Amino acid sequence: MEVRQFPKTKKCKAQKLKNLKPTLEDRCVYCGSPFSATHECFGASNRMNSMKYHLQVRLCLKCHQDVHAHPLSGRDLQLKIEYQGKFIEQYGYDKWMKIFGRDYANSNQ
Repeated sequence: MEVRQFPKTKKCKAQKLKNLKPTLEDRCVYCGSPFSATHECFGASNRMNSMKYHLQVRLCLKCHQDVHAHPLSGRDLQLKIEYQGKFIEQYGYDKWMKIFGRDYANSNQ
């Protein structure tokens, strides 16, 4: 059975152009190996917001798979809390809740 991919919206394509571009000096934040993926810390419906506000982290393929293997626990939750804090420092808690609608630092999952 053929798997069909849905075309990306124009907004998504335009945002991807502004997405972080890899350089030769980029390394995985966990293991230090050359990275192969830019992980948006807040995915699904907030993926575009993660790109817009640069809530992204560079990960190698192995670490990226590890983050996705255990959602809302371990490294994934650490990244969400860390990048929520960075966002709040710059834009404030009210804007965080308006855009993302969830407080990862003070939730019990």
